[in-house]
Amino acid sequence: MTRGYRIDRACNPARAGDPTLTLTMTAALERLRTNGKLVRLPGGYWVRDGVRFAGNAPSESWEGASTIEALVRRGLAEYCAWQSGRGRSFPVAVKPT
Repeated sequence: MTRGYRIDRACNPARAGDPTLTLTMTAALERLRTNGKLVRLPGGYWVRDGVRFAGNAPSESWEGASTIEALVRRGLAEYCAWQSGRGRSFPVAVKPT
C-alpha cells in the first residue's frame, strides 16, 4: 500500500513528485491529454466529446469514474463542468491540469 491507494504490480511514475500511477491511470491521462477534455455519460463512462451509446455501453473505449477520480485526487486533472440533479452537483467534464 502506498498513500492509501492500491498499486498494481505494473506501475509507471507519472512525473517527479507525483504518486505512482497504475497502467490504467496512465492510459486515461494520456487520452485526456490527447483529447483535451473528457465528458461523462450516464453510468459514469468518461469519453471524448461526441461519443454516444451503442447498446449498453459507449461506442468507443471509455474510462471509468474511479479512474478519473483518482487522477483528480492526484492533481493531474480537474473537473471543468458540473451539472445539478437529484439534490446534488456532479462533474460532467474533466481536463488535464
